[in-house]
Amino acid sequence: DACFDFQNIEFNDLSVENIQFTNQPFRTRCSTYDILLTCQQDQEEGYIKGFIDYGTSLFKKESIEKIILDFKELILLIAENEAETIEN
Repeated sequence: DACFDFQNIEFNDLSVENIQFTNQPFRTRCSTYDILLTCQQDQEEGYIKGFIDYGTSLFKKESIEKIILDFKELILLIAENEAETIEN
């Protein structure tokens, strides 16, 4: 299975009474999907960052690096040709 996830919500620290909650990144030891591309929009800073989570038994590191390069190229082409439709 493959998944693309775009998150454009702001994550803020949460405070309830005298308890403070903050976001903490963590690494998992297994992938939820065969391959998962997650993009997160930072509206304050004006950029989108992304990461790929993948099953290491299914993909080589070099294959994932190639996917990242191809995705970056695709995004640049889209940005340069805003009026163009996906079907073209």
